[in-house]
Amino acid sequence: MANERAKGERRSKIVPSSTEQITDDGSDPGLAAMDAIARWLAEHPEVPLVELAAISRDNITLGLLEPAQLPEPFEASGDTSESSDTWKITISDALELAGDDDYGYQTTALTAIGNKSDGSRILLNVSRWQIFGIVGTEDWARAALVGQIMVQATESWSRDQDLWLVGLGETAPKLIHFLGKYHSEHRFHVAESLSEISAEMLEGTSATLYVAGADHSTYLQFKALQNPHVGLLTDDVVTNEAMFLSEGDDGSAVIAPINVSVFPNVAWDLIEAMDIAWCEYLKLEEQAEVETKDLDYDELLSAEEPGDEPVSTQAAAEVDAAFTEIMATAGLTEAQPEPGQGTGEAPTASDEDDSDTDNRASSEPGTPRPLTIHLLGAVRVSGPAGELTGRNAEAVALLHLNGQPTPAQQISAALWPSDDSEGHTARTRRSRLLTKIRGMVPTAEATDDGWTIGTVATDVNEIDHLFATTPLEDEAKLIAACEAVKPALVDAGPWAEAQRSEIAQRLIAALDGLIDRALSDDAYGVVKAARAAMKRAGE
Repeated sequence: MANERAKGERRSKIVPSSTEQITDDGSDPGLAAMDAIARWLAEHPEVPLVELAAISRDNITLGLLEPAQLPEPFEASGDTSESSDTWKITISDALELAGDDDYGYQTTALTAIGNKSDGSRILLNVSRWQIFGIVGTEDWARAALVGQIMVQATESWSRDQDLWLVGLGETAPKLIHFLGKYHSEHRFHVAESLSEISAEMLEGTSATLYVAGADHSTYLQFKALQNPHVGLLTDDVVTNEAMFLSEGDDGSAVIAPINVSVFPNVAWDLIEAMDIAWCEYLKLEEQAEVETKDLDYDELLSAEEPGDEPVSTQAAAEVDAAFTEIMATAGLTEAQPEPGQGTGEAPTASDEDDSDTDNRASSEPGTPRPLTIHLLGAVRVSGPAGELTGRNAEAVALLHLNGQPTPAQQISAALWPSDDSEGHTARTRRSRLLTKIRGMVPTAEATDDGWTIGTVATDVNEIDHLFATTPLEDEAKLIAACEAVKPALVDAGPWAEAQRSEIAQRLIAALDGLIDRALSDDAYGVVKAARAAMKRAGE
């Protein structure tokens, strides 16, 4: 292993590894440009899958699954005006692209395999190529597999990619702990063997299966899954039909059978930092357990009253501080996480939550906000996992308001009314949509009968409940509820027209009942607020 590390350290002085984006301070224009392209692609689902890409100092080249026509400032290979499967754009032009808050499905599984000698990054779509092997000495192959996991977890456009850590043993929790700042923890999954993973577990997701200790049986198990949105990376060559990375003598490797030489994602310093961070984490967890095990129930409660940081929170803060110190000691600067990732607030459209039938907000400090569909005003879904907006939230609202299984084609027709609800583009859109919904609403299901989300609270139900049950003596609460009334589903598509009317009629009926109740008790402040709310509801 010492010899392998020495080669890696010599190589890193000449050509940086793709793993160095973990310690990037956000100033790398190539990564920022690729991020911008991925966001632009979210607005252009008609563009085919990006099966490979190259990021150089000045340009980004995209290899598409099939020929297509891209608008300026993209330039087709060979300066042809016809459709092409190879397009180039300058870094500066890419940074100016207008994009979505989301990332396009075309790049979700795209990941940097390594850097060429000129410093350019080579990226492959692991779902497109399905199987990618790593062959070399045992230590090197393992380090290359771990390094590849680190790279994909920190690529912003892979935010929605599920990463399965298979057969990695104690390395799996270390990786999840180390990379939690960059990739949502619920996107990581652990299994001892590929045989533990069923096709149902992967349905509706885009995923990479990283398998250690792979052999030919791994290939057979993977083929049985039959999922075009899932790629397999192994620490050995499991079939001669796949691409693979072969270790060289100078720290480089060759991607076969295309014979491209790269410096792969082997970063011994980061692996060491990961191990140290894990040890520190275990020490602090043990310390926290010792500090709390002798407390009785009342003492434990008093230790966690508002204003005092719970022991577990203190330990978490110390782990975070230790992580920063470890990275600095290793000569590395801690990277800034993607917005919403690993910062205490989960990213938009991600994570998990269980909802109750009566899922109203709690005023208790520290209580996670309940899962709620906001139908009034701009449609959104909020909960412990973060927030859904746009079409993702609109889809949840549609499923809730339908109240019964909704056929997949009906969902496409409602959300993309001007496009075909059949075909590859429609299916891909729905696959991405279902992944987003499940990240926020774990009860969501897609069956042959259609899509459902189960019972989820809404702001309309909450306000209706307040109007009917709040005592008139609590005038401030009733007036606040009235002020929350606004037109429903204001940014939703044509499908919502009938639903807007039904919601307005329901609110008007509830407000009418509140006015009658308030008049009988001379609560004129409530009457005034309710009449104003009734007018807004009918707008």
